[in-house]
Amino acid sequence: MKDWPKDPKPAAVQFGTPLSDACELMRTRKTKALPVTDGAERIVGIVTMADFMRSVRPRPA
Repeated sequence: MKDWPKDPKPAAVQFGTPLSDACELMRTRKTKALPVTDGAERIVGIVTMADFMRSVRPRPA
C-alpha cells in the first residue's frame, strides 16, 4: 500500500460548486474525477472530465 494517497483531505467539491471551479481543481490535482459532497461531507455523486466534455460539446441541430 505504499502508493496509497497520503492526503488526509482528498480533493472533493461540494454540491453546487461551479463547473469551472471543479475543472480547475481537477487540473491542479491532476485527476480525472472528483467526489461531490453535501454539506455534511457525505458523497452524493461524482463529477468527471467526461461531464465537462459533454457540457461544452455543441448540441445537434
